[in-house]
Amino acid sequence: MLSSISWANKQISFSKMLSIWGKVYVGNFIGAMFLLLIVSAAGLYQMDNGQWGLNALHIAQHKLHHTWYRLSLLAFYVTYWCV
Repeated sequence: MLSSISWANKQISFSKMLSIWGKVYVGNFIGAMFLLLIVSAAGLYQMDNGQWGLNALHIAQHKLHHTWYRLSLLAFYVTYWCV
């Protein structure tokens, strides 16, 4: 978000802002894969006879079925009220 403010104030170029966003995306992806590795290696998905892993899958599947309108509202809520 701060990079878009810098772009709006003409402090950085649009390509620089996209470069920053790309680095953040790649870093988040690497972090998610690392967390997946830790959860898998520790066998956390098998806790409670597999119920922990099943619950994680249900949460992920639920998140896939949001509309764009609902996703926008949730993103706005997280960005401005939870931070």
